[in-house]
Amino acid sequence: MNLRALLLVSLVPAGWSSGCDDTDSPPVDTTPGVTITIATVTPAALVAFRDGLDGPWQAASMKSPSMFEAEVHGPYVVTIVCQDPSRGLYSTFQLANTPDDDRALMQTCDYTFPTRVPVTGHMVQAGRVQIEDALRTSSTADWDFNLSVLGGTHDLMALAADQIVLRRALSFTGATTVTPQIDVTREGTPLADVAFTATNATPTETLVAAVSLEKATSLLQIFSGPIATAKVAPDSVLLPADAQTVSIQASAGTSLRSLRRPFRVGGNTEYTLPAPVVGAKWEVAAGNLSASWSAIPDFSVFSIDVSGASDPSKFQNQYLFLSPRFVAATGITSATIDTDIPGFKPEWRVSFTRSYYRRMFVQRVVDTEISSSMVSEQITALTALASPAGDRPLPHERIAPP
Repeated sequence: MNLRALLLVSLVPAGWSSGCDDTDSPPVDTTPGVTITIATVTPAALVAFRDGLDGPWQAASMKSPSMFEAEVHGPYVVTIVCQDPSRGLYSTFQLANTPDDDRALMQTCDYTFPTRVPVTGHMVQAGRVQIEDALRTSSTADWDFNLSVLGGTHDLMALAADQIVLRRALSFTGATTVTPQIDVTREGTPLADVAFTATNATPTETLVAAVSLEKATSLLQIFSGPIATAKVAPDSVLLPADAQTVSIQASAGTSLRSLRRPFRVGGNTEYTLPAPVVGAKWEVAAGNLSASWSAIPDFSVFSIDVSGASDPSKFQNQYLFLSPRFVAATGITSATIDTDIPGFKPEWRVSFTRSYYRRMFVQRVVDTEISSSMVSEQITALTALASPAGDRPLPHERIAPP
């Protein structure tokens, strides 16, 4: 850690806790500043930054409606607000970085939805049909499906009775009817049985295997269920470039940890899960959400987020992304999604008196392996009203991750 980072560790404001008891006055930072740029592609509603952990929020210098600059001297936080009032969508992104991180930041602020086309068809057996992120299921045989699919060329997957059908490179440029009808018995291939193990799972954790075929915008879910009786696609239906992955997920209460990696029949079935987020706590005060933790595993991405609807016509998301260098330089063990920013509008705030969702998410990517640990809760409106300050344990409803 360099001298600048060491000096800044003591500059921890309310809501950012390092666990240190330092009563000395913080030293004055006289190091030269560096310039960071913030691009938004589509103009943002607000771009502000905090230079140093306890610095005041300032407006970034506008160079164009979609390009901003700021001078920082150490760990800093940038806030970007994106909005689409016509749809009632409001998103706040906060990036906690250091000057040693990438100095060119970008958030599109683009609420344009890609073109979708209607796709219809018929399936003989009860089961599931999926094209990219669009899927339909039926528990009865001889059923018609109607999907809204991203325009382009995609694979179609159908599953029924532990058999899989993959139709490759279908073109969807307009309204399309899938022909011939899907008959899994005639054109399907049996899935392969595989037993996975998690070497470091605890007795209190529930284990699930999630087997997927990774596509451009989604995961085609092949199987989700017990790890000892998992089903995977055999090599006979997979192309060399196909990425079939298996995620072993261990959940206990509001906590989940998982490891995802590529898998083919005959591959390594033994998984060692990442460490969990330890000591996660939440607090809502002065209209802001704070999160604290005792320990987190090594990470590439660390985010704290909250989402909710202030009324039926408005939906708000707030995200705080903390870089590994930021956490290492400051030694923090808590953070706040701070909206006490000049110019921050009431309609951009999540209402903590209504139902909302909150999550701490830690992820590490090494080559083709993705390790994730998270703590998440759905807070009901009744709970939110009963404990606005978060001063006692809150009931929660488990929400499965994507």
